[in-house]
Amino acid sequence: MQSFDTFLENKPLYYKEIDHERVHIAYGILKPHIRQPRTVHVVGTNGKGSTGRMIAHLAHKSGLMVGHFSSPHILKFNERIWLNGNDSSGDALEVAHQKLFTILGQEMSDSLSYFEYTTLLSFVVFENCDLMVLEAGLGGEFDATNVCDKALSVITPIGLDHQAFLGQTIEEIAGTKIRSIRKQVLLAPQVYDEVVDVAQKIAEEKDAILYKHKISSEKRTELEGIANEKSWGEYLIENASVALQALDILDISTI
Repeated sequence: MQSFDTFLENKPLYYKEIDHERVHIAYGILKPHIRQPRTVHVVGTNGKGSTGRMIAHLAHKSGLMVGHFSSPHILKFNERIWLNGNDSSGDALEVAHQKLFTILGQEMSDSLSYFEYTTLLSFVVFENCDLMVLEAGLGGEFDATNVCDKALSVITPIGLDHQAFLGQTIEEIAGTKIRSIRKQVLLAPQVYDEVVDVAQKIAEEKDAILYKHKISSEKRTELEGIANEKSWGEYLIENASVALQALDILDISTI
């Protein structure tokens, strides 16, 4: 078996033909062998990384074991799989790779794309966590991160992105992303009113509880004070308030 670094170097980032079923089959093989923590799925166009990290960081500071899967990385792959306040170690990734590869087998492991394999790898790294935060890569409905169940979906601002894959209009793109929801969904402030309409329609179709973003004036003032200290932009205040509301919905206390 190749080391994780070598295995990943030889794996293509993209495939000419997209197979939406492959990762579901692989997850079906993996699922009986690991424990899945309570899961938050972060989907959208903008703000996914910071919103997801704030959810993960605040939950960890409250005393929980928390993992956060995000992409892309800036300097090294370890950044994508954050565990309890730190990027994952090379040793932890190697141990998880050895377990995942053994469970899936060489043929399935080789067939998965870079993002599909590393998404499943994060599930192995995070199996002993209390909470797992997953950032969708491309889209939502057909994204590899959408294979597992989730306690809450967080929809960050949706815009026109990856139109060749997701659709030409904001309604089509929003539909592709928001159809990933399951039981509960928190809708962050949106630039396009159409996104709100799409979210309401899909939530009704899926019989999911839809929470719209709200923040008290007291909490807003508190966040503005923090933002001023740390030179945050306005968007980070919104992302922080969405993260706090997500944790409230999950009944996770925050400092």
